[in-house]
Formats: sequence, structure tokens, C-alpha cells
Amino acid sequence: MYDYLIAGAGLAGGILGSRLIKEGRMIAIVDDDDPHAAYRVAGGVWNAITFRKILKGWQADALTGEAHRFYSETQKKWGIPFYEPKKVVRIFGDVSFQNNWLSKSDEPDFREYLSDECPGAMKKLPVSMPFGCGTVNKAGYVNLDVFMPVLRNYLKQNTLWINEKFDYEKLSVGGDKIIYKNIEARHIVFCEGYGITENPYFNWLPLQPTKGEVLKLINPGWKFDFIINNGKHLIDHKDGTMGVGATFEWKNLDYKITGAGRKTL
Repeated sequence: MYDYLIAGAGLAGGILGSRLIKEGRMIAIVDDDDPHAAYRVAGGVWNAITFRKILKGWQADALTGEAHRFYSETQKKWGIPFYEPKKVVRIFGDVSFQNNWLSKSDEPDFREYLSDECPGAMKKLPVSMPFGCGTVNKAGYVNLDVFMPVLRNYLKQNTLWINEKFDYEKLSVGGDKIIYKNIEARHIVFCEGYGITENPYFNWLPLQPTKGEVLKLINPGWKFDFIINNGKHLIDHKDGTMGVGATFEWKNLDYKITGAGRKTL
């Protein structure tokens, strides 16, 4: 009997699986290698602050330290560079946002996260910021194009990997175990991202899927080692390109690249 059956091996399911393997658990994973999986196009930026109201994200105090520790240790263990802790420089959109930022940065709960520092390198860029900028000190960048293939290969070598779309009708839950087809496990964890909206056990959750587009740009010579944010993020990949994203679309939830998204970015 397996300890855990994980449905979905994107970023969340993959990291969960790797942690459970490290703890000596027997793992089975069902994943259909979705070409539209979010990790294939995600920007890879993590940040503890939500900018709309300048609040800390869910369990920020615990998760920011753990994210840095996990990615740093995994990078060292695997011997491949895919992670960098980075600061986020937020451009203030108006006086109200500026005042709110300065006020929050002086609160005890936010002092280690926010500062009113506007880096000198930022001021040398051809960026309009009439209201100035501030810095988020706890953030980072994960190169998912490097990290995810290695992570998934590690999982395939150390778990029972079933390459198929999860079939809910073949799942039986009861007593002290679950049965999926011919697999028995003590627990099941769904890590399906937006796919949870089709999950009969969790489709009642008030989750609103969104579509996002990102764009790769040629770097015209800008030099900065932080992430710039003004509602969209801009990051230098150090290979002559920059990544910018993402858009948010709540109505046309397809996988098509749009001219409107390109124009916005």
C-alpha cells in the first residue's frame, strides 16, 4: 500500500512529492503531462506581498523562509543553478499608494518585508515613476524551465508514475484507505491547480480561474538585478532577454495567445 497518491505533478504536487520521498514515504503520482500546465508559462517570481492593499500573503512569515531554504538546498543538492533570491522594486502608481506603502513599511509586522529604498540602478533606467518606488526585501526567482524537468524526472525515478488524466470515477474513498483503479493508498492529495474546478470533491470551492499571458523581450541594455513591478513584473534573465507578465483575463479562458495581451505587456 502506498502512503500517498498525488493527483497532479506541477509545482505544488511535484514539490510535495519530493518532500514526502525525503521523509521515506511510498508515493504514487497521476499526471497527464498537460501541455498547458501553468508551470510551463509561469514567470517563476515569488513574493510575500500582495500589492493591491499592501498585505502579507497567506502564512508569509513561515513560507518565505521555507521557500528560500527549500530552493537553495535543492539547488545545491542537484548541482544546477535555477534559483536566486531577489528583491522586488515596486513603482508607486499614485500618492495614495505611496503614502500607504510608507506607512506600512514603518509597522513592526512589515519592517523586514518593506522598505522605502529606491535603488540607484532603478533611477538610471528609462522608467517613469513620478511618485517614486519602494522595495520588497523578501522575494525570489525560480527558473521553472530548468527546475521542473529535473524535478519531474526525479519523481519518475522515485515514485509509481502513472501518465494519464485522473479519472474520478475510478476513485473509491472509504475506511482507512483510498483505491484508484488497482492502487491502494492511505491518503490522496489533489494538486490540480485550476483543474480543481472539475474535481467532484472540491468543485464547490469559490475558485475563479484566470488566464495570464507573458512575453519575452530583447533586453536593450538595461542593467538591474532586481524584479521591477508596476502591476506587471519585469525580470532580466541575464541571457539578453527579459520576461514581463502577466495579464489577467477572467472571461476568455482559452489557451490562445492574443494581440491584446501582447499590447498590454
